Amino acid sequence: MTRRHLEAVVLAAVVVTAGTGVYVVDRAPTPTATFVGGTASGEQPTRPSVPTRIRALHQRGITGANATVGIVVVTRINADHPELRPRIVERRSFRRDPAGQPRGRHGTAAALTVAAIAPDAELLVATVDTPTDARRAIEWLTARGTDVLLVPATVLGAPGDGTGTVASAVERAADRGTVVVAPTGNLARNHWQGRLTPTRRGLHSFGGDVRMRLLPPVGAGTQAGGRVQARLRWNGSAYPRDLTLELYRSGASGVTRIATSERTRTGSVRVERLDARVRPGDLFVAVRLPNRTVRRFEPLPVRIEVTTRRHRLLNATPAGSVASPATAPSALSVGAAAPDDAGLAPYSSRGPTPDGRRGVDVVAPPTVWAGPRDGTSAAAAYAAGAAALIISEADTSSPERVITLLCDTAVDVPPAGADAESGYGRLNATGAVERIEAPKGRTEDSQPRTKPHTRC
Repeated sequence: MTRRHLEAVVLAAVVVTAGTGVYVVDRAPTPTATFVGGTASGEQPTRPSVPTRIRALHQRGITGANATVGIVVVTRINADHPELRPRIVERRSFRRDPAGQPRGRHGTAAALTVAAIAPDAELLVATVDTPTDARRAIEWLTARGTDVLLVPATVLGAPGDGTGTVASAVERAADRGTVVVAPTGNLARNHWQGRLTPTRRGLHSFGGDVRMRLLPPVGAGTQAGGRVQARLRWNGSAYPRDLTLELYRSGASGVTRIATSERTRTGSVRVERLDARVRPGDLFVAVRLPNRTVRRFEPLPVRIEVTTRRHRLLNATPAGSVASPATAPSALSVGAAAPDDAGLAPYSSRGPTPDGRRGVDVVAPPTVWAGPRDGTSAAAAYAAGAAALIISEADTSSPERVITLLCDTAVDVPPAGADAESGYGRLNATGAVERIEAPKGRTEDSQPRTKPHTRC
């Protein structure tokens, strides 16, 4: 297989399984990534319905006034939307080709969710294409004095320990006093991780089987097919050799290899990308090791991860599927609550992170959303609006204080206690506001806390 070092990256708005998300994907110098999902910009989404408890806060005059929310968007935003026109105070594009901004509803939907929760907050919007664009956008929004920064994007293939271009920019923004909110991702059913286990066939064993079967996206028929996009990631320091991700078809004539991956990242974190268009059928992926390096046929001390963008994995492992920039230590990492608020949405990514952190701070309802499908981006936008409400009422806008309020007042969901699936529980904007209101006159340091921590 011919290997190329792929240096360019592009952001893509896509619909995955049961959620809408924005992803950073690798591409070759000749672009192979496409923008999938969303609708034409001529269609104007309506303002999402506001939950009763949030409306009650608005009726008390708690509307996010005097708070500013910065939003990093990928798809073209409809700044002339009647709900957004009076709220957007500044816009800037960091794309090389601003006119080439892809059409879609994701950016507009994120802004509408924030405006629905915090209707008097001012919005600043930055449009981006690459992680470098996103870094510059975060720096610009931070320099503009933004109180809350929403980054509704997931970086596929980035290090999971909170480093990387976008996650590092998030850390710097938090250091300068900005509350940064990011979705955990919609990858719980599209992710597998485990120890690299060689077999005598030269393939990795996924818990006893060298095949990882692909399932179609939810609602997309009974067979996998169409565009298949997958990533293989591993620690290059622990295993400094090549691994290859391969796509196979199983049929009446036997098993046929139909696509192989290309390298997109080298160094301490290595990434292989597979991108192919195939007809529907019985498809599976496999991880190939170079035979000359295999000496022991037992699990090696190195973890590998396989992640797909659209297709579900038959034996997915939700644990560890949280993605950058939500993996940044200072970000408020937000997952999606189940529709009945009793647990976690099945697609919502989980922790822990590779460096042992929980990875999820809270979950929020993803239903306050004007896009075609909800997801963790919708949940994060809800949380960003809630943070704006807190800042408009509190005497401080420090990230630690705001995030601590949101975590301390969250409603626990099973299993009991803070965990890597739902963090501290379901976000409770009303409880957070009431915490800072009662009793009046109490200083920040003397306000009671229900958990002994300075932030999530």
